[in-house]
Amino acid sequence: MQFCHPLHDEMIRIVAPLDTDFCQVMAAFGWSDVDLMA
Repeated sequence: MQFCHPLHDEMIRIVAPLDTDFCQVMAAFGWSDVDLMA
């Protein structure tokens, strides 16, 4: 699993079991690196 950026441990525990690219999960939530880094 590849993380785009650090997140709260709770969110990581929720997403990790999905065993998918974390960036794709972020996109599913409608988040982008630009939004979070801005």
